[in-house]
Amino acid sequence: MDEQWMSMRTAAKRLNVSPNKISRLASKGRIKTRDNPLDERMRLVDFNELKTFFESAPKVITDAKDEASTS
Repeated sequence: MDEQWMSMRTAAKRLNVSPNKISRLASKGRIKTRDNPLDERMRLVDFNELKTFFESAPKVITDAKDEASTS
């Protein structure tokens, strides 16, 4: 699979997850990052690796009704 490097924010939008979640995964070393050659403040992530990571993660299903009754 080819690497497809993009900003964490762009990857987060495509995967419908929080940019903070991706940043935490990168900080913990669970996903690869690299420097953006055009902006030293920004780190890039491999979108294909990230997509595979989220597809293989266990799904957590919650029922809003149950959450409301326990509050």
